[in-house]
Amino acid sequence: MNAKKVLVLAVVGISLLVGQTALATYISIAHNLIPPPHETSYVGHVLSIHSAAGTNNLLTLEHDQVGSPIQTGFSNTAVDLETTLESFDPTPEPGYPYGSAIMSGGSFLLTFTYGASSYGIGGPITKVKIGISSASPTLSVINGNGLFRVDAVSLPPQGGNWPTPASGKSSINTLTLTIGQDLSHWDFEHNEMTGGDTQYVVSPDDTAFPEPASLALLALGGLGLIRRRPA
Repeated sequence: MNAKKVLVLAVVGISLLVGQTALATYISIAHNLIPPPHETSYVGHVLSIHSAAGTNNLLTLEHDQVGSPIQTGFSNTAVDLETTLESFDPTPEPGYPYGSAIMSGGSFLLTFTYGASSYGIGGPITKVKIGISSASPTLSVINGNGLFRVDAVSLPPQGGNWPTPASGKSSINTLTLTIGQDLSHWDFEHNEMTGGDTQYVVSPDDTAFPEPASLALLALGGLGLIRRRPA
């Protein structure tokens, strides 16, 4: 190979490296539903979050690129999340000092307007393990780790892309709910909540969505809250 070809290949290699570095990836979506109206409820073993379009709630889309996350210019934000209790284990474990619940079924859908365009992300909920990680007289945090398959995703290109593996099925691997209530005695089996001020955060999983046979592992392992950031 002559010197000219080596030089050309070196320039191409540098260009590809720079291009890969510049690409941003979404790493979390936070939606602040505090203050009221109350949008979160847990009745009849069904956890639901509903916020109608047009409410003045803060939506933040965070990416891994240096600088501030996208957090302004959103409107008509709406969310619908619903999933049902499958089982509850009151045994304390790391990350879940008040026990944990396995939720299954239902779906998640977030839609909003940015500029002149409409965007959204959503899909079915397969299984998610949730539990109260901390509680105080005025604020409690519910952490979840599970499998929310993302079937449809359209996010502002300024933030980059939502991780999607070769299978074409991305998943959300964390859910964090901040509830303006004392949930230190909550057990998911007997308690109900008719209204709660909430902030929730979802984060992507950039691995392939597992086959149904792999889902049983979710109920067996003590899965800690993982906020995965791209390497």
